[in-house]
Formats: sequence, C-alpha cells, structure tokens
Amino acid sequence: MMVKRILSSNVKNMSKLNWVKDRIEEETQRLAEHSVRCSDLIEKLAKMLIRDGMTVLVHSYSKCVIQVLKSARDRGIRINVICTQSMPFNSGTEIQKEMDRLRIPCKTVLDSSVGLIMHQVDCVFVGSEAVLENGGIVNRLGTYTIAICAKQYSKPLYVFSESLKFLKFFPLQQSDIFNIVDNVGDEEEEVDISKMYIDYTPPEYISELFTDIGIFTPAAVSDELIKFFQA
Repeated sequence: MMVKRILSSNVKNMSKLNWVKDRIEEETQRLAEHSVRCSDLIEKLAKMLIRDGMTVLVHSYSKCVIQVLKSARDRGIRINVICTQSMPFNSGTEIQKEMDRLRIPCKTVLDSSVGLIMHQVDCVFVGSEAVLENGGIVNRLGTYTIAICAKQYSKPLYVFSESLKFLKFFPLQQSDIFNIVDNVGDEEEEVDISKMYIDYTPPEYISELFTDIGIFTPAAVSDELIKFFQA
C-alpha cells in the first residue's frame, strides 16, 4: 500500500518501466529495513500490556504480535496463548510452531470456537493489513467476528501495526474495503465475497493501536494520519 501511494505521487514517470522497477526495489528494501525497527519500537511500547499469568488470544500471523510475546517471554513473564486456526491460510499452524519454539504454552482452536473460549482469555492481540482513517483496521478474515465476541465479553482488543500500514481511507460499511484491494469492488464489477480473505473491523471494537510512532486510541488515528500524509 505504501509503495502504491509513493508511485501514485509520481504518476508522470509511470510510463518509464525501468524507473518504476527501480523505485519499487528501492522502496521494498527501505520498507523491509524499517519494518525491523518498527517491531522493536512496538515491542517496547507494548511492555505495559503484559502481566504475569495472562492468557492472550491471537488471530492470524503477525510479526509484531510475535515480537511482543517473545519480549514478554524474555523478561520472564509467564503467558499463555490461544491461537485460532486462521483459515483459509491456516496461519495458526505457523503461530503454534513459533510459540513451541519460544516455549510459550499455546493451543490452537477452531475459528468457529472463538465464542466458546473467549471467557478464558484476558485480551486479544491482532496485527493488521491496514489501519484506516477512522481508526478501524483491515485484517485477515475472522478478525471482525473475533472483535464482536471480545466486545460482548468486555475483553480488550489490541492492534499492533507499523505506521507504514496507515491508509487514508474512510470506510462506512464492511463492503467498502473491497475498493482498496486490487481495485475490486468497482461499481460495474460484482465482488465475489467468497474470494475475499480480509475483513474490516470498525474502531468501536478496538481498544488501542500500538505502532512505531506511538500508542493511539482509534479516535486519535485520524489526526495522526493527517500529519503522516502531510510529511
């Protein structure tokens, strides 16, 4: 998304294939280096969240979330993790392997059993594909369902995301996110919902967002995005 934004601001050069290729390579390298620093910054800010003996529900693989959990383990804090299967990509298997490697107690549950086990957790940790202007997020399919269950049980949902994923887009309803994924959702094009693997979680279901540029409530994201895109 960040690469698309940068290239769109240089539309006059888009006809030069080599220029486009070089810019994408440069930006990809820069973003990869920045992403490593971001995870470290987010992990430091998230230290306040973790307490000994807590149980965390994790949905979909997120490098930032893994880093936060690893940091807690390294500090000697005992935590338990419940991860969803995160279908259709089955990224729960990857989370389980990572937790086993870190020797963090973890069990994997069916996506459909979230409502059944929500009372067992203290909070929910998720990453994001994008942080939107209204403070909501786009993430892997199932995040919205989990957020609804967490709200019902008064469990906080925390988002961990690099500021590079901030996107100046203000959705009004679930279907609006189709317009930000590979240009699907055009008014003349019918969207095949069965092929969508992300969903939109509105800001009212999010407790706080931990980013490399600070901790934000969903209401504060809009002001930060204004500064971010003017920079």
